[in-house]
Formats: sequence, structure tokens, C-alpha cells
Amino acid sequence: MKEELKLKNIILYFLSNQKRNTGYVSLARVAMVLYLIDWHSAIKHGKTITGINWLFNNRTIKDSDEIENSINDKTMFVLGKDDAIPCKIKTIIKGVATACINIFTEEEYEVFNRVIAISDERHLIELNIFVLSTYPVISGTDELNSDILGKALEYKQLKQNSKKQTKA
Repeated sequence: MKEELKLKNIILYFLSNQKRNTGYVSLARVAMVLYLIDWHSAIKHGKTITGINWLFNNRTIKDSDEIENSINDKTMFVLGKDDAIPCKIKTIIKGVATACINIFTEEEYEVFNRVIAISDERHLIELNIFVLSTYPVISGTDELNSDILGKALEYKQLKQNSKKQTKA
């Protein structure tokens, strides 16, 4: 229950701090931001924050039961539908509660704010491309479990090796 409450508050924090705050936000954007929060945290701090078990399909991250369960809390979120969204998921979400901010660490706030800034700079399709660039998706695979911590470590090592080769 503690993980679910934390996830709800992360979603609320994102909804209330993004520059694109036009009321409702697509659930696809929320999912991508949550994924990027975990990716960035895994690279910077060696751990994830959201508690979500991420899966990929051949186009993007797969719908998460953890997100679905969290957003169905009517005391915190209102859901709608927008057929103009350029992706399969047409659900939109609006926060109706205030995030309980004292449950986050300074380290987590840094990650949240960095990812929110990245999200604010990109339209939904651009954000999806950015998400896909963080993980090698195998074409034709229906579902691929995302070992986000392992891939973040691999990414860090590749980046460090690249810097060493550049200096040499």
C-alpha cells in the first residue's frame, strides 16, 4: 500500500508541476514520465522510485497495472477520454488532490524536476521516441521485461568507456 500511495503522489506531483498544465494530461504522457523517472533515477542513483515493473512491447512501454490501479482513485484523480491523442491510449487524467510532498527525498525531487523539464520540451510522439531510445526494443517481440536497473548500469558503463576512449 505504501508503494501505491507513493506512486499516486508522484503522479500528482507531475500533474501539478508540469508546464503543459492545461488541466487534463494524457495517460500515455504520465506513463512515459514515470518510466523516465525510474530510468533517470537508476542511472543517477542505482535505484528506481516508482515501484513499477516496466514492460516493453514493440512500440513503447506497456500499460502498467500499477499505474492503472493508482489513477482509479477517484479521491485523487479524474479520468476522461480524448480521441485526438495520437496513440492507442486515449485516456486523459487530471489531479484533484494535492501531492503529499513530505514523503519524497531531495534526491527524488531532483529526478522528478529533471524529467518534468524533459517532458515539457517534447510533444507526445517526441517523448515516446525519447523513451524508446533509452531501451533496445526488439522488433517483433510482443513483450519484453525491462530490467531498468541492469540497463541503466550498462548505459553508465558504455558512457564511461566512451569518455575514456575520447580522452585517449
